[in-house]
Amino acid sequence: MKGAEAKNSGSQLILDDFAGSKEEEKGLFRVIYLIIATVLTGIMVYYYIFSTIGQMEILGIFLMLVMAMCFFPKISAPKWKQALDVLLMVLAGTSNLYMILFNYEMKLKYAGLSPLDMVMGVMLIVLILEATRRKVGWAMPVIAAVFILYTFFGHLIPGKFGTSPFSLSRVVSMFYAGTEGIYGSALTTMVSTVFLFVLMGGLMESTGVGQFFINISKALCGKSVGGTAKISVLCSMLFGSISGSAVANTVATGSFTIPMMRQAGYSAPFASAITAVASTGGQMMPPVMGAGAFLIAELTGAPYSQVVLISIIPALLFYGALFLEADLQAKKQGMTGLPPEDIPRARDVLRREGAAALPLLLLVILIVFSGLTVVYAGVFAVGALVLLGIIRGKGLGRVTFILDGIKAAAPSIASTSICCACAGLVIGSVTLTGLSYTFSSMLMNLAAGQLFLALLLVMVLGFVLGMGLPTTPAFIIMIAVTGSGLVNMGLPILTAYMIIFWFAQSANITPPVCMAAYAAAGISGAKPMDIGVRAVKFGFPMFVIPFLMAYRGILFDSGSILSSSWDCVMALLGVIAITILIIGHCKISLNKLERLLVAIAGISFFYWAAVADLIGILTFSAFLILHLSRSRRLNKAALS
Repeated sequence: MKGAEAKNSGSQLILDDFAGSKEEEKGLFRVIYLIIATVLTGIMVYYYIFSTIGQMEILGIFLMLVMAMCFFPKISAPKWKQALDVLLMVLAGTSNLYMILFNYEMKLKYAGLSPLDMVMGVMLIVLILEATRRKVGWAMPVIAAVFILYTFFGHLIPGKFGTSPFSLSRVVSMFYAGTEGIYGSALTTMVSTVFLFVLMGGLMESTGVGQFFINISKALCGKSVGGTAKISVLCSMLFGSISGSAVANTVATGSFTIPMMRQAGYSAPFASAITAVASTGGQMMPPVMGAGAFLIAELTGAPYSQVVLISIIPALLFYGALFLEADLQAKKQGMTGLPPEDIPRARDVLRREGAAALPLLLLVILIVFSGLTVVYAGVFAVGALVLLGIIRGKGLGRVTFILDGIKAAAPSIASTSICCACAGLVIGSVTLTGLSYTFSSMLMNLAAGQLFLALLLVMVLGFVLGMGLPTTPAFIIMIAVTGSGLVNMGLPILTAYMIIFWFAQSANITPPVCMAAYAAAGISGAKPMDIGVRAVKFGFPMFVIPFLMAYRGILFDSGSILSSSWDCVMALLGVIAITILIIGHCKISLNKLERLLVAIAGISFFYWAAVADLIGILTFSAFLILHLSRSRRLNKAALS
């Protein structure tokens, strides 16, 4: 796929389903789908501003419209398949509407649901599994189905994993009528906050904010060594800070950065991998951070502003490592920056397009300093985006950019929402069976009370789940089965959940699913698995920074500011050392002794004792002295 084509597909993903021979039918399908997405957007905006719709009512309406988007028929499908899809849309709407009308009565019945109640509940469960399969593949619905079966048949399992027997009415009541199942915390977070910020990301794309990030990245990084890769990193960081979607970030920025890197001399797998990793980091970059940050705030009770603030240092460490990787790889291959004629002046970009950054700046100010809730801050930011689009638009463009924004946001809204609903089935099962306590006990036993081993096990779990699940459901499942275990081992709950959040990010780059790698492969033509393997290598900060959160004060959640600042410096040196080791190059390629020294330094900086800091400083200093001395000798020899 060419770069321009990829960008176009990124902004019109939802229209890809409607490829047919009859343009009028295709246009009608597009209009109907866009009407559904627009109605959903209108209802949600009304809910955010006026809050006159009840909690269960808005959840039911939201899921009903989302499932209509998931089951919306494809124009290319046979007529019988289209009719089946319409039937599934109707059934999904019926079961959600039934919940809205009779939720109060079902709660009063508890485990004594009527046959009609159970038919509606079972029907919705099955439809959610199918809708999830359509949007994200088989892995998530299969895992949810396993948890559901465990709920029914866990009493047949001997030992600590055995459960009490539960009737069908009790299980359906938990999943369908309760607040710990389908309509539980995951979907509630999606409705209460995440939807608003996904919509904001779509509007930023349609109003040109994304293009501003691209141009300012060129201006700031274009001249430096490896400038094309650094442009990709910076642009992905800026775009990711407001999109919260690794795949959308990869498509939107990679459509021009990957061809640019290829032209500069980077291989297709490297260009694709660095873009996929940088785009994944956008989910960890404040202020939006995808659905995970809102879930952390919801589940821990911490203010969202606090989640944003403690995420800044880890995110900067992550992107600092990527910048260094790009720089060292460019030096290793002898590459330079962009041609001067292709580099805009930062002053000109700010003068022409700087207004595009004002809504994001407003959002940050309101979240951190105003005392407003994150929802009202988001509403004001969306209002500023709409005003910006009206001012900058011409003719019909003063209105149609809103529809373009909704259209751009629709794919992420549908896939993330249905994953949250499906994850609710897992949460309901874990809650009903007490599985979280069983897993927590097992985690502590396997780790033998050692936090390092427990973190290692959680990292492995995130890696394994990432092979089959998108980020949000992987994070929710990890929270359900390991969250209380880490807290019981002494970690503050916010720190524990932030660690799990970071480990869950590997879902975007871990083969065989690695959706960000697949998106990059569509642009570069490289093999997705090759990209995924390289992305895991380049994305090493994603796996090591959580350990720094546990043992170093980089979240500023314990100790004095002075000690936390020292920890941040040591963490930075550790990231630099490991990055040099992975690339195998600094001024020149490393020899065996230098590799050994920088490896010892990197490991020491990640340890949490004063003697380890001293060892790290001494070995890293020795490495620099030896390496720079050898580099000067080789340069002199080359010149003589």
